Amino acid sequence: MKHSSAAWLLATAVIASACGSNGGNAGSTEKAKPTKLDRVVKVDGNRGLYLRCTGSGSPTVFMEGGDEDTSDSYGFAEAPVAKVTRTCVYDRANLGRSDPREGPLGLDEYVGDVETLLKNAKIP
Repeated sequence: MKHSSAAWLLATAVIASACGSNGGNAGSTEKAKPTKLDRVVKVDGNRGLYLRCTGSGSPTVFMEGGDEDTSDSYGFAEAPVAKVTRTCVYDRANLGRSDPREGPLGLDEYVGDVETLLKNAKIP
């Protein structure tokens, strides 16, 4: 499987920061019940984006694939990070299990999609 350098760097940083934290629950001995979200979330009319979240805690670690990577690109990192905190992966428009989006896609469109996805899925 081909990965971009940026994706590997991001995954390494995410794993290092998550494994070095306690999930934002300092002083708490009670472990939150793990939750799982695995579905297409509507973001614009009938258009939806695939989102999968596992684990629990804060902060939520949101993994963004590089180039043409899909949510499956983080299979190696998702489970270990989810042991520490809530972990989410998604498929951008036109990739994986997400619906297509017409027109040119740039940073504004990608950021808008992520913001709407997190809002509509109720991910803090």
